[in-house]
Amino acid sequence: MVHFPLSIIHAHPLAKRLNRLLEEGKIPQDCIFYKFLENTTAFALIDPNSSSDFKWDEDLCESYDTIKYLGGQRTRNFIRGPGFIGTGKGGIKRFDTFADFNLGGPSSNTSKRSQAGYTTRSGIIKPHLQSFLKISKDPSSKAECIIDNALVQVIPAAVAMDGTALKPGLEFETRRKCVVGMLEDVSLEYVKAHPVPNGNEVKDNLVTSTNVLHVSAMDNGASMPVGVYYLPKCVSGEQIFNIIQEAVEAIQICERCLARQRSTQHIISHRDSNCSSICEHCLENSEVCADCAVQRQVSHIPSLRACSNCIADGAKCTRTVVLVVVSDCESCNK
Repeated sequence: MVHFPLSIIHAHPLAKRLNRLLEEGKIPQDCIFYKFLENTTAFALIDPNSSSDFKWDEDLCESYDTIKYLGGQRTRNFIRGPGFIGTGKGGIKRFDTFADFNLGGPSSNTSKRSQAGYTTRSGIIKPHLQSFLKISKDPSSKAECIIDNALVQVIPAAVAMDGTALKPGLEFETRRKCVVGMLEDVSLEYVKAHPVPNGNEVKDNLVTSTNVLHVSAMDNGASMPVGVYYLPKCVSGEQIFNIIQEAVEAIQICERCLARQRSTQHIISHRDSNCSSICEHCLENSEVCADCAVQRQVSHIPSLRACSNCIADGAKCTRTVVLVVVSDCESCNK
């Protein structure tokens, strides 16, 4: 029989209290304090000379982003602390003591990597519109269709546009490396094209409000925001009409053509789409012509017809038709 020496060390009083709180359920695993303790202690034990699969909890990263949103970058930096000060970019990050930090936590770059995608451009957001179409045609949503046959599925919808005031100003966007806050992003190319800034031009192009477009099925079977438009201080009624018209035409692109269409910073435009369902003979006579009847089209209205791409591919065309547009009276409209 082989005997092994047994050594017992009394636990630290702090460890005893933490263990008691965990056993009594006073620090549940889904609370932010548990995730903070679990992440920071695991981070402190990482060996910089060996590989590690450690990853900061997304909820903890989001909480630090909330601190930054409410208190600013300085407040976030103060709570985390300097950490690996003096190591420089690419230096070995060795955790020596919590005294090098304040409370510790994820760095700003770590939080940025866990952030969701976003866009600073105006227009209809492609992933959001795709999600609306998928939700609407799902049987569980029970969304009613104007037309639903083997050729085309048309989902009636209403668009609501509401504005929110923004504090005007310019800010450097670290992820895209440009200055945002104007109708046109201030990139390096913009600065080269405008070497001498015009104060009045900058003032007239500052974004002061944002209009969010919300699409809802007529029976409320599906609903979600699909677009955003950033506006200056003064907007004419004609400009608002053009925005609504452009948004409606983009929303009515069919699902298959939408999937193929290229986007710029997640924004799509009907001008770049090849989704076409127009028949000049049907429009001129206000009825389905003989050729379209052979294709099993049931309407002469383009937004109620299957597009030519889906017909050529022998696929069912799923699309949204906007029946109602609701917008509040903007005080900036002149």
